[in-house]
Amino acid sequence: MDLKKTAGQAKVPYDRKNVWAPVHPFIIEDIREAIVKGIRENAEDMLQDKNDNYGILNIKKLAAEIPYWTELPEWEECCVHTYLMIEKIGSGGSGFRKLYSEFLIEASAYLPEIEQYSCITKIEEIHKLYRLLGRKFFSAGRSKDKKVLIEVQKCLEDIYILEKEFWEILSYITNTYSVVSLNQ
Repeated sequence: MDLKKTAGQAKVPYDRKNVWAPVHPFIIEDIREAIVKGIRENAEDMLQDKNDNYGILNIKKLAAEIPYWTELPEWEECCVHTYLMIEKIGSGGSGFRKLYSEFLIEASAYLPEIEQYSCITKIEEIHKLYRLLGRKFFSAGRSKDKKVLIEVQKCLEDIYILEKEFWEILSYITNTYSVVSLNQ
C-alpha cells in the first residue's frame, strides 16, 4: 500500500446507500494532514462515550454480556458466527487491526510519533488478541463448552484495555498537531 499512489488511482464503483458512482482520481495536497485527520477521526470514533454499541465501549459491553450468551437459543452458532466475523469476514476485529497496522507502518514516515509511542507494536498485539478471541469463540461454539466463554470474556477485557490505551495514544499524537503546524 502506498498512500500517495492509491489516492491518485481510479477506483471501482462502490455501494453507498444503493447509489453507485465512480471514485475519480484525486490529489492529496498534504498527505501528512490527511493522515493526521484520518487517525484523529478514527481515535475519536473508537473513544466516543455516548453509544455503547460502537467503539471500545462495545468491546466492554460485549465482555459484560458474554456470560449470558448461554441463555440464548443456539448460542453455539452465535459463537461460530462471531468467529467468522472476527476472522473470515473481517468486519469484526482482526482484519481491520491487520490493515491498520500496515497503514501505521506507512504513516510513521510522516508521523514519527507513531514509532516513538510504539503504536505499531501495540496494534500488532491487539491483532494477535483478536485472532485468539476468534479461536476461543470458535472453540466455544464447536465444543459447546460454556466454560470457554469465561476465556472469551477475559480476552475481551484484555482487548478493551489495550484498545483504549492504543486509541488514547493516537488521539494524543494527532491532537498535538494543530492546523497551524500542519500547514507549515
